[in-house]
This record gives sequence, C-alpha cells and structure tokens, in this order.
Amino acid sequence: MAGSPKVSVIIPVYNAEKYLRQCLDSIIEQTLKEVEIICVDDGSTDGSVHILKEYSVGDPRIKVFLQKNQGAGPARNAAMEAASGEFIAFMDADDYYAGPNALEALYRAAKEHNALISGGSLLYLDRGKVSLAAWDQESYFFDRAGWMNYKELQQDYHYQRFLFNRAFLCEHSITFPDYRRYQDPPFFVKAMVLAERFYAVEENIYVYRKGSTSARWNAQKVCDMLNGTIDVLELSGQNDLGHLHYLTAMRVLNSEFLHGIIRNSISGEPVDISEIFKRFHKALNFDLLAKERKPLDIKYLIAMENIDYSETPAKTDSKDVMISLVVAAYNVEKYLPQCLDSLVKQTYQNIEIICVNDGSADGSLAVLKRYAEQDQRICVIAKKENEGLLAARKSGVAQAHGQYVMFVDSDDYLELDACRKIVALAKEYPVDILQFTIGVKDYSNDEASKQWLEKALTPTGTHLSGEAILENFYVKRENTTSLLGKLYSTALCKAVYRNIPDFYCYVGEDIFQQFYFAFLGDTYRGVKTAPLYWYQRGLGVSNSQRVNLPKFELYCRMANLTEYVREFLQKNGCERQYETYYEAMSVRMMEDCCRIYENRLGENDKKPGGRLLCKYWYDHPVADSVMQRCMGISMKQFAAKHIEIPVYTKLCRTDKDSLCPPKVSIIIPVYNVQSYLRDCLDSVIHQTIRDIEIICVNDGSIDESLSILEEYFEIDDRITIISKENSGPSASRNVGLQYANGEYVLFLDSDDQLKETAAEKLYHYAADKNLDILFFDADASYESVELKNKFMNYETYYHRRNAILEVLTGPQLLSELERNGEYRVSPCLQMIKRKHIQENQIAFYDGILHEDNLFTFENLLQAERTAVINEAYYVRRVRENSIMTKQRGYANLYGFLMCYANMLAFSMQHSFDNAAQQSMRTVIEEMRQSVCSTYGRLSQEEKNRLSELTPIETLWFQAASGASKIIQTPSKEQTAEATKVLDEAALIRASWTYRIGRFITFIPRKVRGGVRCFSEHGWRYTWWRVLVHLGLKEDPYK
Repeated sequence: MAGSPKVSVIIPVYNAEKYLRQCLDSIIEQTLKEVEIICVDDGSTDGSVHILKEYSVGDPRIKVFLQKNQGAGPARNAAMEAASGEFIAFMDADDYYAGPNALEALYRAAKEHNALISGGSLLYLDRGKVSLAAWDQESYFFDRAGWMNYKELQQDYHYQRFLFNRAFLCEHSITFPDYRRYQDPPFFVKAMVLAERFYAVEENIYVYRKGSTSARWNAQKVCDMLNGTIDVLELSGQNDLGHLHYLTAMRVLNSEFLHGIIRNSISGEPVDISEIFKRFHKALNFDLLAKERKPLDIKYLIAMENIDYSETPAKTDSKDVMISLVVAAYNVEKYLPQCLDSLVKQTYQNIEIICVNDGSADGSLAVLKRYAEQDQRICVIAKKENEGLLAARKSGVAQAHGQYVMFVDSDDYLELDACRKIVALAKEYPVDILQFTIGVKDYSNDEASKQWLEKALTPTGTHLSGEAILENFYVKRENTTSLLGKLYSTALCKAVYRNIPDFYCYVGEDIFQQFYFAFLGDTYRGVKTAPLYWYQRGLGVSNSQRVNLPKFELYCRMANLTEYVREFLQKNGCERQYETYYEAMSVRMMEDCCRIYENRLGENDKKPGGRLLCKYWYDHPVADSVMQRCMGISMKQFAAKHIEIPVYTKLCRTDKDSLCPPKVSIIIPVYNVQSYLRDCLDSVIHQTIRDIEIICVNDGSIDESLSILEEYFEIDDRITIISKENSGPSASRNVGLQYANGEYVLFLDSDDQLKETAAEKLYHYAADKNLDILFFDADASYESVELKNKFMNYETYYHRRNAILEVLTGPQLLSELERNGEYRVSPCLQMIKRKHIQENQIAFYDGILHEDNLFTFENLLQAERTAVINEAYYVRRVRENSIMTKQRGYANLYGFLMCYANMLAFSMQHSFDNAAQQSMRTVIEEMRQSVCSTYGRLSQEEKNRLSELTPIETLWFQAASGASKIIQTPSKEQTAEATKVLDEAALIRASWTYRIGRFITFIPRKVRGGVRCFSEHGWRYTWWRVLVHLGLKEDPYK
C-alpha cells in the first residue's frame, strides 16, 4: 500500500474467536482498499490471537498488537497512537460492516464536504435476523444525506458507524477513558460536541450484534460505569444537550441497574461508591432537565444516594432483630420506668431497645443504665449536652440493626403484646411506613381535646404510594404527622436522617421529620387496631399550658424548619413539583403558631409575641393566607398592629452650603436584608470617587436592617437615612429621588453590590458625553451551587455581546438592543441624569412587581443621548426568596398587567419613527406574553383573585389574554373610560400603516421568535408552539 492509509480501522479483541473472522472479512472486502487494520488483543484466553496472526500473514494491512488485559479503552488508545490513517474507524470484534462500500461512503463524504466526522445508519443483529435498530430508529437511521447538528442527534452509543478525522482527535486529545465499562460514550460525546456537526450518508454502515457477550459486573465496573456516566452528564449539561442528559441519567436511575447489578451481582465484594453518587448528583443539570420537561424520579435518586454499598445485604432469619425501639429521654426520671417496663416485658422478644439520654439533668441516665444491666437488648447512648429530640432520634437510628424502627416517647408506653401484633401486621403489609392505633391517656381534664386527639391518632385504614403519602399527611390531613404509632423500615429511616441536617429542634420536629419520611417512602399502610401504643397527654413535655415568650419564640422558629425542607427540595431539583406539599406543611406550622399566640400566650406577651411572629413568618409564602384564615387580617395589617416602624429622616452631614452638588446619588431601597446589607454598604462607601451621596430608604424593615443603617450613618457622613412604613421598592426609589441632589443617579438593590470603581468610571463616561442614560453590565453572584445550576442563565444574562459604540437617541438604542436580544430593564444597570428624570417627570409605578419594565421603557424612549458600555460594574446576587428566584404568583401577573397597560398607553400618547414603533411593539408584546404565561402558572386559588381587578384592569387583562370568560365582565357604565382606551388601541391596530408594518415584518418576527424559543426551551417545545400557532394544538393560556 503506497503512502499513508486513508482509514485506520481499530479493533480491540478479547475472547472473540466465534465472531472474529466475520469481522475481519467484512473489512478486507471493503471497496476502499487504502486502509490499515489495527487489532489489539487484550489478553484473550481463547483462540483469538491465533486467528489474528493467521489473517495478518495473509494481509499485510493487518497489524496485531498484544497486551495484558486492561480493557477496551486502553486497547483503543494504544491503537490510536499506532494509527497513521487520515481518518479512524472503530469496530468491535463481534460486529461487522453492513456492506463492502461502507468505509468508502464514509470517507468520500468526509473528504467532499470537509467534515471532521461522517456517519451512517446502524443495523441490529438479533438471533440471526438483521433489522433496523428497534429501540430508536430516528437516531440510528439516516434516510437522507447531508449535514446534521449533534444537537439533533444527542446519542452517545454506537460511535462505530462514524468516521473520525485523526488530526482532529489528536489536536483535542480525544481519547478513551480508562474505564472497564462505559468508556465509549465519553469519547463519542466529547468528539461530537467539539465537532458540533457531522455529515450523514444514506448507506447502512454497521451491524451491531446483540448479546454476544455477557455483562459480568464487579465493583470496578460499577464504579467505571458511574464515572463514565458522570463524564457524559457533565458534557451534556455544559453544552445544553437536554435529551442526552436525561437519557444518561435514566440509565443509572433504572431500578434494574441499581438493584439487579449493584445489589446482587457484586454481593460479597465490598465497594464504597457513595462519593461517586455525590458526584453523579452534582453533575445533574436540573434546569436543563426542566427545559426538556423530563423531571427525574428524585425520590429514587435520593434513595440511591443513601444506600450503603460498602455493606452487603443482610440475610434475615428468625434470630435477627426485627424491631429497633428508639427511646429519647430528657428529664423523665419519674415516667421512664413505666416506659421501659412496657418494652422489656414485650411478649415478642426479637427486639432491641436503643435509649438516648439527651443530656438529662435528673436521674434519667441512672435509670437507663440500671435497666441496661438487667437486659442485654438495651443499648444506652449518653449525650453530655441536650441536643433536642430530633438529634436524639437521629443518633438512635444510626445504631439500629433491626429491619424496622419504632419511636417511643419516654413518658409513654406500649401494650405488652404490641410488638408481636405489629410484626404480624408488617408481614401482612410489607410497606415502608405502617401506622397503627394510638390510645390516649389524658391528664389535662380536657375531654373534648382528648376525643379529637384519639380520632387524629387513629389511622384511616388506607394504602398509599408515591406522592399520595405526602398529600394524605399534609394536604388532606387524613392521618397524623406524628412519628409515634408508626413502624418504619430501617432503610428508610437511615435515608431520612442522612438528609436532615444537624441542628437543635425544640418543637415541630415530628411534622418536619414526617415530610422526609413521606417524601422518601414509597408505600404506606394504615391499619385500625386496638390501641397498641399509649400516649400520655399532660405528662412530661406534652401539655397545653400557657407558654412564655422564650418558648413561643421556639414555636415561631418552625419557620426555619420550612426553610430546611425548601432547601432540600431545591437541592434535588424538585421544588416546583412538591411545592403544594411544602406549602401545606408550612401552613400547618404557622397555624400552630397562630393558635398558640391566640390561646396560650398571656395578654401582656401578645405585642412582643406578635413581633416574634412577624420576625419569623412575615415573608413566608403562606403568611398572608394563614393570617387571613386564623386572624381575619393580612400579615401586613398584623405587623402594623404589633410593630412600630420608626418614621424619620436623617440627612447626610456633608457640607450643605457647598455650591457643587454631589456628582452621583446612589439610592438604596432597604427591606429586611440584614444578611446582605453590610456587603452592599461596604461596596458603596469604598467607591473610588468621594463626591457621592448615599440615600438609604428603609421600607419598614422588621429585622435589623435599620440598626445596620444607623451604624453606617455614624461611620460615613455621606449617608442619608429615610425610614418609612412599608410601601414597596417603587415608592422607596421615588422617595430617594425626591432627596437626591446628584448630577447623576444610580439605583442599587440592598442585596447587591457595586464594584469599587463603578461610580467613578460610569460618571466620567456619562458626563464626558453628556448622556441622559448610560447602560452597563453586571456579574451574577450565586449564593449556592444549587442556585447556580437552577438559574444558570443569569451568569451571562447581564453581559451584552454586541458593542454599540456611538451615542444614540433613546428610541434608536431601544431598537438596537431589542434587535440584538440585549434589552435589559433593570434600573440598577443604568446611570441616569437626574435632570432628565425631573424634566420628563419619570417615576416608578407604586405598588407592583416588575415595575422596572415600565420605568425603563418610558425612561429610555424619552432620552435624547444614550450609550452602552460593555463592562460589568454591578454584582447581582442570585439568592433564595428574591423576586428573581421566587415562583411567580398573582402579584407577578398584576405587575406585568400594569406594565403592559401603561406601556401601551404610553406608545399611543407619543410619536416615534417606524423602527422605534416596531421595537416598542415587540417589547409590549413580550409583556403581554408574560401576562399570559404567568396566568397559565397560577393555582386556581390565585386565578380567583382576578375578581379583585378594577373594571378597567379587567378589560386590560381581557385585551392582553383574550380571556373574556375567565372573569366577570364589568357593566357598561363601569367601563366607559376603559372602553375608550381600548377603542383607541383598536383604531391603531386597524390602521393601514400598522397592518402593512405587521405584514412586512411577519416572517422576520416569526423566525426571530422561533430562534429565541429554540434557544430558551429546545426544539420540542418550539415545535409544540408551532403547532399551537397553526391551530393543531390547544393553547392552555387561552
């Protein structure tokens, strides 16, 4: 063979004598003769080496290399180093080419089209029959020749039907990882991602033989499988390959893989892959999966993470412990003997009793030790300090060896045959959570309360699975969330407590813990029995007496428990999916706080108690609804009755007689941001330009924000404090503008920061060019890795890629920014001349969310000189519970609606050229779509709030959404003014100039909209929207 070969065919060989001849013959018979065939025997123990040597003697193009068994990956890498062909093809030793022209078709396509990768169709050989790949014909069969983007393919298997440019592989160091399993997909995906596209041919190229080798799993192969999966997850997550990301994740989250391979195939061979599973979880891009509309089974994922793979499954027999009874004891010396006697005297002996002394100050520990000396089934864990019931139970479960766990309070007791009956029930109903009946011994002399409690502690006798368990406990409230009176599988208990962080919990621990049990548990069964467990109400810590302020604060801190649950859901990418249950749990907790406030808090403690209730629950998503239901007023009204917001103004102490006003006024609205405010203020007082004023508007904060402002007021004489009652960020910014004296104005959110040189550089740039508005960029600062994965778009959202170097009018700049897809509405990313704001009487719309949209729209369109500087001078914090990250509700819809209405009214009151009008229409249309999409996400309860709209607002909503049947149409007398406005809008839309403009721009608008939709949501959602526009699918927003 003269010169270098055109193609190097690489074949790793291991014990393939049965099929090897057919494989080699299919290569030798190729019409493309300028090939080299590199065979690497990977330590075969059959006759494979003999066959290779036989063929190499007959054909000099065949090169044979021998190595000790290392796996297919190292074998292929060794062959790639020896290869000299212009292109490389890979083949498995048990497969073969579909026809004699396969390599020629691939090589010709690659050369003619200058393709780094070319590929064809795959055939499938099963039981002697060759057919198209049955599992995914769309991905493995190409019915036409031409270029194809890898994003259209998104597959990671069967790379053997492709031809790869060798120089391309070498340049990018694309090799096979040293894995025993799943080494092919990381190689293939990396090559495809870097090449971005390949040239497809119509020919059938490769025949894949099914089931020629058996997969023998061991610990190393399991680890390699997971590591390879992580590689592909990272590549697909970083390159927006949502479909591939989902397919790859599901290969691991398949129960057959987990339980069939890991649990059974490698039993007896210890392997710890817990760290690998943590990496697997970290590699999952939940935001990308959400775009694909393919959420993972998060419960299964978490359960997978919590399997202890270093231990082989225990074989149970009659001598093994069936139930681990966990007893937490704290200062219960008086009641403990009765409890322990009921346990050690159980008629069923196959139990262990784990007693956790939680730092008792009485003789509880001595009692426990005395019983432990008499019964070897008792294990005593002695804590030096009191850590709370949750931590005590967590410690007890960690020591549990039984198949099941049951919690017993140390001032309660069991019937003597309880365990025998419960074990019988567990055998009859093998579920994760088994509930039985609790009896009540009430020492509080409250018969009505006792009857209610007995009913609550009796199960309804239902069988539940999946999310229905959460729904039953928290939404329907049919069964108690108490951990008592339930038998839990030990595996579930250990998974639950691995996911609950360590912290002190005094009250609310059961309703909190039960959420994790219900979330992670697959099955539940309630069985009505005679009382097997006796709950003694009025003894120990269970009573209904009055509470003092310190204890009431502990109840109020249940709000913190809801945060732990929310963080848990967010970490696992299922916050939206389980939002209903999270809110239902939060409602239960806040209702308890409200009831205690009403019924168990002394009159003299009501006002400070109200302040505590506001401190912990004021900003909670359920606060308003619970307060309305429990006390008949809104949370804001409740706060106004209990918290006196100081109303005052402290002006800055700079030289007020100076003829030169400050160059820049920095306006900071402040509301309950004690955790972030110091960072914000530090970034301002350390600006490199000294000649600024800092106007801080406290908007009725009920945390320590005002105290922090006072502290900084004493430090820096440029600070002005305006403290007022809460009225929202718009009103706060407007108040700040009233006090501003600077030549230019900067707005800064109190949880964000300015870069050190921001004010100086922006001022000089704006002043030198006499600008009305100067736009600039921002960097995103994520509060957690989970938030970054969830809101990854913010990392680049505030960076403009297109430079606009000249000074433009506001309408011209709007057209440019909108055309580039870089129109950003945040007023915090604008330096604005104060005179421009005053002369045009521009202000923020009070009382709504998303007011930035309207402010920037009106501000920019009235500006005469504007510019953009493509540098980031602002740091935007992406955190929990901010407007950026909160789930949208009715308030968001109302804000979008008011912006839409006022933007449309503004456009009708002012005249602009055609280009500006078109851009304005696009921006207004996007606002209308925000109204519609937000409406589509509302719960029915929030949709009912549309009845709160005024008549004119109702007509605006109908105009925006076409939803005339959603809410009651107001009378003609009520809507005269609204009808007039809508008629004016209709006249504009009916004009010939408007119609011609819409006709000319129809195709560009649809193409641009499609491109934007594709980039944001992927091709599946985009195709669905196309079908909606064509009338082939129903639009859920109409």
